[in-house]
Amino acid sequence: MRKIINAKFLLETQVAPCRRVWIEKKVEPLTETMKAFREAILRVDSLRGALPQADNNFHEVKYLHWENSHSGQKVDFEKVSKKLLNITTFKSIDSIISFWLEVGPLFPGNRISLSEALTKIGMAMQFITLQLSTTPSKGMPAPVSAAEAFLVNPLKQKVIEHPEVRKWTWVHLGLSLPPVLKPARRNDWPIFIVPKSWPVYRGDIIDFTTAEINRNIMRRLQQYVKFNWTKNGSLVIQPASLYEAILAWHCFNEPYVKEKADIATREKQDALSYFRTYKKRGISDEQYTVIKQSVNQAWDDGVRKKEQLRSIGRKAVPEYFNKEDETNVRVN
Repeated sequence: MRKIINAKFLLETQVAPCRRVWIEKKVEPLTETMKAFREAILRVDSLRGALPQADNNFHEVKYLHWENSHSGQKVDFEKVSKKLLNITTFKSIDSIISFWLEVGPLFPGNRISLSEALTKIGMAMQFITLQLSTTPSKGMPAPVSAAEAFLVNPLKQKVIEHPEVRKWTWVHLGLSLPPVLKPARRNDWPIFIVPKSWPVYRGDIIDFTTAEINRNIMRRLQQYVKFNWTKNGSLVIQPASLYEAILAWHCFNEPYVKEKADIATREKQDALSYFRTYKKRGISDEQYTVIKQSVNQAWDDGVRKKEQLRSIGRKAVPEYFNKEDETNVRVN
Protein backbone atom coordinates (compact mmCIF):
# COMPACT_ATOMS: atom_id res chain seq x y z
CA MET A 1 0.00 0.00 0.00
CA ARG A 2 1.33 3.43 -0.85
CA LYS A 3 0.18 6.93 -0.13
CA ILE A 4 1.84 9.98 -1.72
CA ILE A 5 1.29 13.54 -0.52
CA ASN A 6 2.21 16.32 -2.98
CA ALA A 7 0.87 19.86 -3.25
CA LYS A 8 -2.52 18.22 -3.49
CA PHE A 9 -3.69 15.46 -1.18
CA LEU A 10 -3.39 12.15 -3.05
CA LEU A 11 -3.99 8.64 -1.82
CA GLU A 12 -3.69 5.59 -3.99
CA THR A 13 -3.61 2.05 -2.71
CA GLN A 14 -4.91 -1.33 -3.76
CA VAL A 15 -6.48 -4.03 -1.64
CA ALA A 16 -7.74 -7.38 -2.87
CA PRO A 17 -11.15 -8.70 -1.78
CA CYS A 18 -10.81 -12.09 -0.11
CA ARG A 19 -11.61 -15.27 -1.96
CA ARG A 20 -12.89 -16.99 1.14
CA VAL A 21 -13.52 -16.07 4.80
CA TRP A 22 -14.45 -18.33 7.68
CA ILE A 23 -14.50 -18.64 11.47
CA GLU A 24 -12.51 -21.28 13.35
CA LYS A 25 -13.03 -22.10 17.03
CA LYS A 26 -10.16 -23.25 19.25
CA VAL A 27 -9.85 -24.19 22.90
CA GLU A 28 -6.82 -22.44 24.39
CA PRO A 29 -5.32 -21.89 27.86
CA LEU A 30 -6.34 -18.76 29.69
CA THR A 31 -3.79 -15.95 29.71
CA GLU A 32 -2.56 -14.65 33.07
CA THR A 33 -4.65 -11.50 32.61
CA MET A 34 -7.78 -13.52 31.92
CA LYS A 35 -7.09 -15.75 34.92
CA ALA A 36 -6.82 -12.72 37.21
CA PHE A 37 -10.03 -11.28 35.76
CA ARG A 38 -11.88 -14.57 36.24
CA GLU A 39 -10.65 -14.90 39.83
CA ALA A 40 -11.90 -11.41 40.60
CA ILE A 41 -15.34 -12.32 39.26
CA LEU A 42 -15.37 -15.56 41.28
CA ARG A 43 -14.53 -13.64 44.46
CA VAL A 44 -17.45 -11.30 43.88
CA ASP A 45 -19.75 -14.25 43.17
CA SER A 46 -18.67 -16.00 46.37
CA LEU A 47 -19.50 -12.89 48.41
CA ARG A 48 -22.96 -12.96 46.87
CA GLY A 49 -23.39 -16.59 47.89
CA ALA A 50 -23.12 -18.07 44.41
CA LEU A 51 -22.04 -21.69 44.05
CA PRO A 52 -18.34 -22.18 43.18
CA GLN A 53 -17.59 -23.03 39.57
CA ALA A 54 -15.35 -25.82 38.36
CA ASP A 55 -11.72 -24.82 37.92
CA ASN A 56 -11.18 -24.55 34.17
CA ASN A 57 -8.04 -22.96 32.79
CA PHE A 58 -9.18 -23.18 29.18
CA HIS A 59 -11.61 -21.16 27.07
CA GLU A 60 -12.96 -21.11 23.53
CA VAL A 61 -11.38 -18.61 21.14
CA LYS A 62 -12.86 -17.64 17.77
CA TYR A 63 -10.44 -16.84 14.94
CA LEU A 64 -11.27 -15.01 11.74
CA HIS A 65 -9.49 -16.70 8.80
CA TRP A 66 -9.32 -15.52 5.21
CA GLU A 67 -7.83 -16.50 1.87
CA ASN A 68 -6.33 -13.54 0.02
CA SER A 69 -6.82 -12.84 -3.67
CA HIS A 70 -3.95 -11.90 -5.96
CA SER A 71 -5.88 -9.23 -7.87
CA GLY A 72 -6.42 -5.83 -6.23
CA GLN A 73 -8.65 -2.81 -6.66
CA LYS A 74 -8.22 0.86 -5.83
CA VAL A 75 -9.69 1.81 -2.47
CA ASP A 76 -12.17 4.65 -2.11
CA PHE A 77 -11.33 5.57 1.47
CA GLU A 78 -14.40 7.72 1.99
CA LYS A 79 -16.69 4.84 1.00
CA VAL A 80 -14.69 2.31 3.01
CA SER A 81 -14.89 4.55 6.09
CA LYS A 82 -18.66 4.79 5.70
CA LYS A 83 -18.85 1.01 5.47
CA LEU A 84 -17.08 0.78 8.84
CA LEU A 85 -19.79 2.97 10.31
CA ASN A 86 -22.80 1.54 8.51
CA ILE A 87 -22.33 -2.25 8.50
CA THR A 88 -24.63 -2.62 11.55
CA THR A 89 -21.65 -1.57 13.71
CA PHE A 90 -20.08 -4.99 13.07
CA LYS A 91 -22.46 -6.64 15.56
CA SER A 92 -22.66 -9.82 13.51
CA ILE A 93 -19.89 -12.05 12.20
CA ASP A 94 -21.64 -12.08 8.83
CA SER A 95 -21.11 -8.32 8.56
CA ILE A 96 -17.37 -8.69 9.00
CA ILE A 97 -17.19 -11.55 6.52
CA SER A 98 -19.13 -9.48 3.96
CA PHE A 99 -16.67 -6.59 4.38
CA TRP A 100 -13.67 -8.91 3.88
CA LEU A 101 -15.26 -10.41 0.74
CA GLU A 102 -16.31 -7.05 -0.75
CA VAL A 103 -13.40 -4.76 0.18
CA GLY A 104 -10.58 -6.90 1.56
CA PRO A 105 -9.02 -7.66 4.95
CA LEU A 106 -8.38 -4.79 7.32
CA PHE A 107 -5.39 -6.52 8.88
CA PRO A 108 -2.22 -8.20 7.55
CA GLY A 109 -1.71 -11.95 7.32
CA ASN A 110 -4.61 -14.38 7.05
CA ARG A 111 -5.80 -14.81 10.66
CA ILE A 112 -6.76 -12.73 13.69
CA SER A 113 -8.74 -13.49 16.83
CA LEU A 114 -12.29 -12.21 16.49
CA SER A 115 -12.12 -10.29 19.79
CA GLU A 116 -8.95 -8.45 18.71
CA ALA A 117 -10.47 -7.62 15.32
CA LEU A 118 -13.63 -6.26 16.95
CA THR A 119 -11.65 -4.11 19.39
CA LYS A 120 -9.49 -2.59 16.64
CA ILE A 121 -12.51 -1.98 14.41
CA GLY A 122 -14.27 -0.33 17.32
CA MET A 123 -11.34 2.03 17.84
CA ALA A 124 -11.32 3.04 14.17
CA MET A 125 -15.09 3.60 14.20
CA GLN A 126 -14.80 5.89 17.22
CA PHE A 127 -12.00 7.91 15.61
CA ILE A 128 -14.00 8.29 12.39
CA THR A 129 -17.11 9.33 14.36
CA LEU A 130 -15.11 11.93 16.29
CA GLN A 131 -13.59 13.32 13.11
CA LEU A 132 -16.98 13.58 11.41
CA SER A 133 -18.23 15.49 14.44
CA THR A 134 -15.53 18.13 13.86
CA THR A 135 -16.13 18.47 10.10
CA PRO A 136 -18.46 21.20 8.74
CA SER A 137 -20.91 20.44 5.94
CA LYS A 138 -22.92 22.62 3.54
CA GLY A 139 -21.65 25.83 5.07
CA MET A 140 -22.86 24.92 8.54
CA PRO A 141 -20.67 24.64 11.65
CA ALA A 142 -19.36 21.25 12.67
CA PRO A 143 -21.82 19.14 14.73
CA VAL A 144 -19.59 18.67 17.76
CA SER A 145 -22.20 16.73 19.77
CA ALA A 146 -20.45 13.39 19.20
CA ALA A 147 -17.10 14.84 20.29
CA GLU A 148 -18.74 16.05 23.49
CA ALA A 149 -20.65 12.80 24.11
CA PHE A 150 -17.82 10.34 23.39
CA LEU A 151 -14.73 12.26 24.54
CA VAL A 152 -15.04 15.63 26.27
CA ASN A 153 -17.91 14.94 28.68
CA PRO A 154 -16.76 11.40 29.68
CA LEU A 155 -13.28 12.79 30.35
CA LYS A 156 -14.76 15.56 32.52
CA GLN A 157 -16.70 13.01 34.54
CA LYS A 158 -13.66 10.79 35.05
CA VAL A 159 -11.60 13.75 36.26
CA ILE A 160 -14.30 14.54 38.82
CA GLU A 161 -14.14 10.93 40.04
CA HIS A 162 -10.33 10.59 39.79
CA PRO A 163 -8.69 14.06 39.70
CA GLU A 164 -5.23 12.54 40.11
CA VAL A 165 -5.42 10.62 36.79
CA ARG A 166 -4.32 12.67 33.75
CA LYS A 167 -4.22 9.98 31.03
CA TRP A 168 -7.12 7.72 30.00
CA THR A 169 -7.72 5.00 27.42
CA TRP A 170 -10.76 3.39 25.81
CA VAL A 171 -12.23 -0.03 26.64
CA HIS A 172 -14.86 -1.53 24.33
CA LEU A 173 -17.58 -3.47 26.10
CA GLY A 174 -19.47 -3.97 22.84
CA LEU A 175 -19.40 -2.28 19.47
CA SER A 176 -23.05 -1.29 19.72
CA LEU A 177 -22.16 0.71 22.85
CA PRO A 178 -19.83 3.71 23.25
CA PRO A 179 -16.43 2.88 24.78
CA VAL A 180 -15.71 3.51 28.44
CA LEU A 181 -12.63 5.20 29.86
CA LYS A 182 -10.12 3.65 32.24
CA PRO A 183 -6.74 4.94 33.53
CA ALA A 184 -4.14 4.46 30.81
CA ARG A 185 -0.98 2.43 31.12
CA ARG A 186 2.19 3.22 29.24
CA ASN A 187 1.59 0.92 26.24
CA ASP A 188 -2.18 1.43 25.92
CA TRP A 189 -3.67 2.81 22.72
CA PRO A 190 -5.31 5.23 22.38
CA ILE A 191 -4.35 7.55 25.25
CA PHE A 192 -6.30 10.74 25.91
CA ILE A 193 -4.65 13.50 27.95
CA VAL A 194 -6.73 15.70 30.26
CA PRO A 195 -6.40 19.34 29.07
CA LYS A 196 -5.28 22.16 31.33
CA SER A 197 -8.60 23.91 30.66
CA TRP A 198 -11.75 22.31 29.26
CA PRO A 199 -12.91 23.35 25.78
CA VAL A 200 -16.22 25.23 25.92
CA TYR A 201 -16.88 26.76 22.53
CA ARG A 202 -17.32 24.91 19.26
CA GLY A 203 -13.93 25.93 17.88
CA ASP A 204 -12.16 24.92 21.08
CA ILE A 205 -13.89 21.52 21.09
CA ILE A 206 -12.86 20.98 17.46
CA ASP A 207 -9.25 21.92 18.18
CA PHE A 208 -9.02 19.66 21.25
CA THR A 209 -10.70 16.68 19.56
CA THR A 210 -8.71 16.83 16.32
CA ALA A 211 -5.47 17.21 18.28
CA GLU A 212 -6.26 14.08 20.32
CA ILE A 213 -7.30 12.12 17.20
CA ASN A 214 -4.15 13.03 15.26
CA ARG A 215 -1.76 12.49 18.16
CA ASN A 216 -3.12 8.98 18.75
CA ILE A 217 -3.26 8.05 15.07
CA MET A 218 0.29 9.30 14.51
CA ARG A 219 1.45 7.25 17.49
CA ARG A 220 0.09 4.12 15.84
CA LEU A 221 1.38 5.03 12.39
CA GLN A 222 4.90 5.46 13.76
CA GLN A 223 4.77 1.77 14.73
CA TYR A 224 3.01 0.31 11.70
CA VAL A 225 3.89 2.60 8.79
CA LYS A 226 7.06 3.27 6.80
CA PHE A 227 7.80 6.92 5.96
CA ASN A 228 10.11 7.93 3.10
CA TRP A 229 10.82 11.11 1.15
CA THR A 230 11.19 11.09 -2.63
CA LYS A 231 13.72 13.25 -4.51
CA ASN A 232 11.00 15.72 -5.52
CA GLY A 233 9.99 16.25 -1.89
CA SER A 234 6.91 14.01 -1.75
CA LEU A 235 6.20 12.05 1.40
CA VAL A 236 5.61 8.36 0.74
CA ILE A 237 3.72 6.45 3.40
CA GLN A 238 3.46 2.66 3.26
CA PRO A 239 0.92 1.35 5.79
CA ALA A 240 1.20 -2.19 7.09
CA SER A 241 -2.47 -2.89 6.32
CA LEU A 242 -5.74 -1.38 5.14
CA TYR A 243 -6.51 -0.58 8.79
CA GLU A 244 -3.50 1.73 9.11
CA ALA A 245 -4.18 3.15 5.63
CA ILE A 246 -7.69 4.22 6.71
CA LEU A 247 -6.32 5.85 9.87
CA ALA A 248 -3.59 7.59 7.84
CA TRP A 249 -6.15 8.89 5.35
CA HIS A 250 -8.23 10.42 8.12
CA CYS A 251 -5.20 11.86 9.87
CA PHE A 252 -3.51 13.45 6.85
CA ASN A 253 -6.79 14.62 5.35
CA GLU A 254 -7.31 16.78 8.47
CA PRO A 255 -5.58 19.97 7.22
CA TYR A 256 -8.09 20.16 4.39
CA VAL A 257 -10.92 19.57 6.83
CA LYS A 258 -9.50 22.38 8.98
CA GLU A 259 -9.34 24.67 5.97
CA LYS A 260 -13.01 23.99 5.22
CA ALA A 261 -13.88 24.66 8.84
CA ASP A 262 -12.08 28.02 8.75
CA ILE A 263 -14.01 29.02 5.63
CA ALA A 264 -17.34 27.90 7.12
CA THR A 265 -16.83 30.02 10.25
CA ARG A 266 -15.17 33.03 8.59
CA GLU A 267 -17.97 35.48 9.42
CA LYS A 268 -17.76 34.60 13.10
CA GLN A 269 -13.97 34.82 13.10
CA ASP A 270 -14.14 38.25 11.43
CA ALA A 271 -16.54 39.46 14.12
CA LEU A 272 -14.31 38.21 16.92
CA SER A 273 -11.26 39.73 15.24
CA TYR A 274 -13.11 43.07 15.20
CA PHE A 275 -13.53 42.93 18.98
CA ARG A 276 -9.97 41.80 19.59
CA THR A 277 -8.79 45.16 18.25
CA TYR A 278 -10.73 46.81 21.06
CA LYS A 279 -8.63 45.01 23.66
CA LYS A 280 -5.88 47.48 22.80
CA ARG A 281 -8.34 50.37 23.26
CA GLY A 282 -9.59 49.56 26.73
CA ILE A 283 -11.76 46.40 26.70
CA SER A 284 -10.78 44.13 29.59
CA ASP A 285 -10.23 40.38 29.29
CA GLU A 286 -13.45 39.81 31.23
CA GLN A 287 -15.44 42.03 28.85
CA TYR A 288 -13.96 40.32 25.80
CA THR A 289 -14.93 36.94 27.29
CA VAL A 290 -18.54 38.17 27.64
CA ILE A 291 -18.49 39.38 24.02
CA LYS A 292 -17.02 36.09 22.77
CA GLN A 293 -19.69 34.09 24.63
CA SER A 294 -22.44 36.25 23.10
CA VAL A 295 -21.05 35.97 19.55
CA ASN A 296 -20.55 32.21 19.84
CA GLN A 297 -24.06 31.75 21.21
CA ALA A 298 -25.53 33.84 18.38
CA TRP A 299 -23.56 31.75 15.87
CA ASP A 300 -24.87 28.54 17.39
CA ASP A 301 -28.39 30.02 17.16
CA GLY A 302 -27.98 30.52 13.41
CA VAL A 303 -26.81 34.13 13.03
CA ARG A 304 -24.45 34.23 10.05
CA LYS A 305 -24.00 37.91 9.07
CA LYS A 306 -20.89 39.67 10.32
CA GLU A 307 -22.75 42.96 10.97
CA GLN A 308 -25.35 41.24 13.14
CA LEU A 309 -22.66 39.39 15.11
CA ARG A 310 -20.82 42.66 15.71
CA SER A 311 -24.03 44.32 16.89
CA ILE A 312 -24.73 41.47 19.31
CA GLY A 313 -21.18 41.69 20.65
CA ARG A 314 -21.46 45.45 21.23
CA LYS A 315 -24.74 45.04 23.10
CA ALA A 316 -23.12 42.43 25.35
CA VAL A 317 -20.89 45.13 26.91
CA PRO A 318 -23.08 48.28 26.85
CA GLU A 319 -21.04 49.98 29.59
CA TYR A 320 -18.12 50.27 27.14
CA PHE A 321 -19.73 50.75 23.73
CA ASN A 322 -22.49 53.14 24.85
CA LYS A 323 -19.80 55.33 26.39
CA GLU A 324 -17.72 55.14 23.20
CA ASP A 325 -20.75 56.10 21.08
CA GLU A 326 -21.41 59.12 23.29
CA THR A 327 -17.77 60.19 22.97
CA ASN A 328 -17.92 59.90 19.18
CA VAL A 329 -21.11 62.02 19.05
CA ARG A 330 -19.53 64.79 21.16
CA VAL A 331 -16.40 64.83 19.01
CA ASN A 332 -18.38 64.99 15.79
